Amino acid sequence: RPQPHYKLIIARDEGENQFLEGYRKQFLSLRAVSHNGPLALVDGDPTEQDYQQIAKVVARYGQGRDTEQVSIRFTNQEQK
Repeated sequence: RPQPHYKLIIARDEGENQFLEGYRKQFLSLRAVSHNGPLALVDGDPTEQDYQQIAKVVARYGQGRDTEQVSIRFTNQEQK
């Protein structure tokens, strides 16, 4: 739990990615679109600064960790 007001759940492997897919409609979700990487879910109310930190964490755990830039897509419940 990076902050008291939200929880970040990150898949560690393909099996967990598939498991978390079933919960995407219930939470804010994010995934790297420029590189392969984990699916992450956010439970709570992150601030704008939190979004930046969340994106950095997801980029770090993906295959783009050593690149200069990683594109991240955030999807909230209303966009599904």
